[in-house]
Amino acid sequence: SPEMANEDLAVGKADLVNLWRLVEGNDGGPAWIKMMEKALPNMTYQAWRRDPQNGPPQYQSSTIFENATPDEVRDFFGDDEFRMSNKWDDMLISHQTLEECQTTGTMKVHWVRKFPFFCSDREYIIARRIWKLGSAYYCVTK
Repeated sequence: SPEMANEDLAVGKADLVNLWRLVEGNDGGPAWIKMMEKALPNMTYQAWRRDPQNGPPQYQSSTIFENATPDEVRDFFGDDEFRMSNKWDDMLISHQTLEECQTTGTMKVHWVRKFPFFCSDREYIIARRIWKLGSAYYCVTK
């Protein structure tokens, strides 16, 4: 839709710059504290946390797949239908694309995720966009 072309609405270049600064560690925030690291034969996952002076805790993670191209990983994580139909993400119980910009690839999606029986299901409106810079992809989801 025309309003999705306005990058200020959902996920724009300022978000990419912010993500890049976070990834490079030069955003001026406190140091990241490693919370976990898990390695399998073809995959490594790491997660960090930090507590800024102003604002909520921040989390950062990295997943490295040894035998997958960046394009395959991008397609895999962006495929909500695959998440549900193959039970890869068994907490996702419904999804709907609300808006998608054919120019920037920015998407707004509605997710319903299930939680344990003592909690009610949670609904989310998620904006996401992927940039390709050289051979690397940067994805912002908020």
